[in-house]
Amino acid sequence: MHTLVLLLYACFLLLSRTFWGDFMLAERPKNTEFTWCESRKKLRKRIKFGEKWYDIYGDSDKEIKSKIKAMEKSYEEGLSFQENPTVAQYILRWFPVKSAGLSYGHVATLRSIVNNHIAPSIGSLRLREVKPLNIQSMLAARQSLSHSHLSKILVYARQIFDSAIDNGYILRNPCDRITAAGQPPNKRGILTDEQVEHLLNAVSDTRAYPFCVLAIYTGMRREEILGLQLDCVHLNERAPYIDVKRALHFEGNKGIVNDTLKSEASYRSIPIPNLLYSILLDITLSSDSDYVVPSADGTHMSQMAYKRLWEQVTRRVPFYVTPHMLRHTYITKLCDSGMDIKKIQYLAGHSSVELTLDIYAHTVNNRPDELSRDITNIFSGVNSGGNHGSESA
Repeated sequence: MHTLVLLLYACFLLLSRTFWGDFMLAERPKNTEFTWCESRKKLRKRIKFGEKWYDIYGDSDKEIKSKIKAMEKSYEEGLSFQENPTVAQYILRWFPVKSAGLSYGHVATLRSIVNNHIAPSIGSLRLREVKPLNIQSMLAARQSLSHSHLSKILVYARQIFDSAIDNGYILRNPCDRITAAGQPPNKRGILTDEQVEHLLNAVSDTRAYPFCVLAIYTGMRREEILGLQLDCVHLNERAPYIDVKRALHFEGNKGIVNDTLKSEASYRSIPIPNLLYSILLDITLSSDSDYVVPSADGTHMSQMAYKRLWEQVTRRVPFYVTPHMLRHTYITKLCDSGMDIKKIQYLAGHSSVELTLDIYAHTVNNRPDELSRDITNIFSGVNSGGNHGSESA
């Protein structure tokens, strides 16, 4: 019993000491050179930088002096030291400025990369806390993505921190000297003539048929086909053509049609081949909708309606196919035909010849008959009686 009383008394003393010790911490320290702020229970020092006064708080003289020293250094380096927002907070300011004037597709790509990659990885860090290692970790966690996708993530992250430098928040960009790795791009698949025939026969009695023939015979992008209206289909001209000037974009399930295309080069006029002419003529004469590929109620498609349409394709063909593969099939056929590369660039809606060559370099001017003719011409002057004795240094 005596032992229990002593134990309880010892606990009381320990708890009392802890309580009063914490209480004393909230009182003004002795021998301080700074002002005591009763409302915050902290020491305070007012200091002027430029034309503004700032209150610096701390629990000790040492803490306040350390904060003053850091602020003086920041002021000398031109940093906006009074504010150090998180990356997510800064993105909220940067995004509207960056996205102004961009096409709908570019804004959607930017929003996706910020929301799905940059903000989740480093959004909670303060701008000045972000180090190259944080950027490397963000990219390393996404190595399963393509090199192109990782490069976009790095480009936009670099632009965010470049903006922070320009606005005086940081001195160096943590993305400098960092490169993107990622997976090599998949080979762009195309359909054989037999697969094209099989696909069109398989969907000939479905609402997916007009979509597929437009993709195969015009090379239009998915959003361009879904936004195509009858006023852009010119069948009565001497050379019938399609004006590409609208696109349908999805925001969630909602479809939005506007005249904002992927780039200026996307606005183009595409000739209508004979195989497509009769199909478009039937649609023009029989359809009550303004759209060439409408939803069931005659309006433009929602995302869900489009998914149901494309499922009609994937359920009926035994091979893998995507809308973009139909576009690649069209452009590859143009390349195989020997058409001038500038004309191919125009019909594809690419922003530059370099882009067309980068994607289709393996096809352009690489047909066996052309290669054979070139090799024959190059070596036509070589014969067995030539000079075999000379060597190059």
